[in-house]
Amino acid sequence: MTFRRSHIILLIALLLSLSLSVTWAQPEFKHIVPSMDQSLPVNEIDRLYLDGQYALAYDELAAYFNETNSVSAAQLQNFALLHRLLDRGDGIEYLRLAYKYEPESQFTTLALGTALMARDSLARAEQILRQAVSLDDKFGESQIELAKCLRLQGKLDEAENLLSSVINRDRSDGEAYVELARVYLDRGGYDDADKAARVLLDAEADFQFEPVLRERLQLLVNRRENARAVEIGRRYLAEYPKSEYASEVAALLREIDPGERYSADGVYVHDGYEGGQPYIDPSASMSVGQRLTWHAKYGVIGLGYVTGEMAEGSYKGEPCWIGRYTARASVPFVAIEDTFYAWIDKDLRYTRRLDMIYHESELKSRKTLENDYDRGISEIRVWEPSGYWWYDKLPAPPSLFDATSQMWYTQQLVMAGRSGECNVSIDHTYENTIINYDGPDGTMEFLGEEMPVVKLHGQMPYTAIAGLTGEFTGWYTKNHQALPAKAKFKIFIGSITIWLDSLEESDFGPLDMSTARTNRPQKHSLLAEPVLPLNSNTQPDSLQRSHDDRRMMPIE
Repeated sequence: MTFRRSHIILLIALLLSLSLSVTWAQPEFKHIVPSMDQSLPVNEIDRLYLDGQYALAYDELAAYFNETNSVSAAQLQNFALLHRLLDRGDGIEYLRLAYKYEPESQFTTLALGTALMARDSLARAEQILRQAVSLDDKFGESQIELAKCLRLQGKLDEAENLLSSVINRDRSDGEAYVELARVYLDRGGYDDADKAARVLLDAEADFQFEPVLRERLQLLVNRRENARAVEIGRRYLAEYPKSEYASEVAALLREIDPGERYSADGVYVHDGYEGGQPYIDPSASMSVGQRLTWHAKYGVIGLGYVTGEMAEGSYKGEPCWIGRYTARASVPFVAIEDTFYAWIDKDLRYTRRLDMIYHESELKSRKTLENDYDRGISEIRVWEPSGYWWYDKLPAPPSLFDATSQMWYTQQLVMAGRSGECNVSIDHTYENTIINYDGPDGTMEFLGEEMPVVKLHGQMPYTAIAGLTGEFTGWYTKNHQALPAKAKFKIFIGSITIWLDSLEESDFGPLDMSTARTNRPQKHSLLAEPVLPLNSNTQPDSLQRSHDDRRMMPIE
């Protein structure tokens, strides 16, 4: 589900065995609870789903259905989702039952309409999807699915209008670009093919999104632009070597370029660093045991603050960094109390998992992003307070960070004096952040002290979200830690400024008792360590911490 609200710019600025098939008839449900009328707490079954343990979630939910005489429409829809995830059918019978008892839910209508479209019941799917759009005409997913259904029926003009409205409202929705290109291609005219080419080229400039490359490759082959097609195909195989389409791409390349051997070898190359390894040992610079607090303002208006804390731990048996980020804001029409947890690869090459706990005036939900490079996919799992689950799966490109953890990758570039770029997960697409290293930029005052800083600038891909242009300028401290000290994010009118306001000791995660640290935050000077050249090979020893992963799990 898309979480694009008018205040998301603030967050972006702040955060840089029941194996048998259960078949029911309607009379077996003695009572159906309208899901939208209650706020269901996160329970054990929800936690299993958010953790990706689908078989266990299926067993528990099936057992619950067998034991109770009261189920919700949301639970029926969730059970249908588990059927699909476990390849036990599409579960459409449960979606139909959920829709019967909750026809005014935009979630239920979208899920049922999409399932009907997958079964080629296009006329009925269109009817249901139109209802979904009518329930919330700003809900981009419903509009995109309706446009897809219209395209499949040859209703191309209306599909184009729908998709154009989605893109005009949110230029970061990569799926809308791909579907619009397909509309033009289905028209079949030469001018329409040119329009499709331009749409896909625009999308490629902003998104690291597998369907964009795949559509571009096929279009170039159809137009006999083989040299460019080979270039795109090589890139595809490097960035999505485990995609289900990788073998087809390799076969297509062999056909148009028979002099070369192409294959989908399934090997990822983490391209965030030259050589694939971090430039500086992350243990020397990560802010383990510290709480960093940044404040934000627009002009003279204070917007709120965000804190960041790091600990050492593991994820699925592999060592990693664990970050906790908390955002707090209270401005007119916006109240935010969000907490994000990030499990980051130990070498700062990508985010392994991100848990987002939203508690805002317009939004309360939990969302998990898990990047699985063994399978080559990124899974997005969402829980709504109404009890509904949402799911999406995409091929994962290399060097994929979340919007919070990319600042630690940027720290590596700053300490090495390099420019670079990385992929960032933004909802259901991956977008490219470009970071240009400018070099030392004098000093700035932080916490009453003059601190040497390094400047950088670049382009983030969140263009048109609540006025954000994508242009940013940042400063990191010029010492052994290279802390993110200040940033300006340009919007249509003025800019959002964030700055490092305090640096305290943190008790995030159990610390080694020999450190004898107190739980009470203590003020800490940015200049407590000597200023070192950023290219120095001399790095202080990292603090060793013991860590219990159970303390770090945000889903309770």
